[in-house]
Amino acid sequence: MEASGDMLTINNFFENDMMDFDGSSGLEFPDLDFVYADADSHANEIAELYSYTEQAEFQHNVKAFEDQMEYYKLPPSWQKLTDREQRGIILKLLDQLDMSKKSLRMKAARCILYLAQGCWAEIQCDQEQQVIARRNVMLLYEAGVFGAFVELLNLEIDNSSTASIAIRKVAVSLADSVDLRVILSVLYIITEVMRTEKEAGSEEYAQLVVNFTNEITNPIGDELLSVKLLGMITKFCSGLAPHFPMKKVLLLLWKVSLVSLGGMETLKELKDKYRASAGLPQNKEDTLEISKIMRASSPPITAPSNEDNQNPKRSKPFRRVCTNTTSQLQEVVKLS
Repeated sequence: MEASGDMLTINNFFENDMMDFDGSSGLEFPDLDFVYADADSHANEIAELYSYTEQAEFQHNVKAFEDQMEYYKLPPSWQKLTDREQRGIILKLLDQLDMSKKSLRMKAARCILYLAQGCWAEIQCDQEQQVIARRNVMLLYEAGVFGAFVELLNLEIDNSSTASIAIRKVAVSLADSVDLRVILSVLYIITEVMRTEKEAGSEEYAQLVVNFTNEITNPIGDELLSVKLLGMITKFCSGLAPHFPMKKVLLLLWKVSLVSLGGMETLKELKDKYRASAGLPQNKEDTLEISKIMRASSPPITAPSNEDNQNPKRSKPFRRVCTNTTSQLQEVVKLS
């Protein structure tokens, strides 16, 4: 009896979820429960960058860091180094990024990625990792790592040999985009940390945040970073670069847009400001507030499907019914 009662309760729960606001079961799936905002928490936004298939590559970053520390004849523990030693290592890694040999460049890039990830192999909890990652990112940006990785991104985008190999393949694998993913990950982590600092309004790194905002809102080299990322999307969609990791490209473009242009609140303020300067009445509709109450499930309800929901008879599939007359005719045919 208890089991059947539990089952009845579960069934009623799903039936209630399937009901729409009119009390009818017109929707195929229940609405999604989520918070409509420009971004999630910092930890969730960092976690969004990685996929399960990249888990093994975390160890490659640790190995690259340990190899570099052995080469520098230093202990393989970032926390045991002094501030001066840490800054010196970052400068040495920047010099290695300028080497002509690609394997050495990417080894230094992986080492920098490990630092940007908060030296996770040396810490005990997530909070400690976030604190270390925040400090390391500021050290990396202060040393000029962000601009150096934008240059590395340019080299990988213009690498025609990698693109031609990927085009000839039937299915692109993770190995085809390994270098790009390392570069984009470093750029994304730096951008996300700066975005979080900008929203928090912290005074500790306020000047670095201002410098970073100015850097990404102005051309880096020959063009804006956002324009460069949009160009990567165009190449991927046209089939010229199927190895581009689109998830990381889109995430980085999203965060660059938030830092440089602002989010939904900034958009609302600018709309009100420009309407007032043009002598127009203030817009009472808030796009953000309207989006919060919209149906989250995709695709949205279209006019024909809404009409079918209101007319359940029309939405029912047609079924053939065998009448008595039909059965009598079949018997006559058999007898004849």
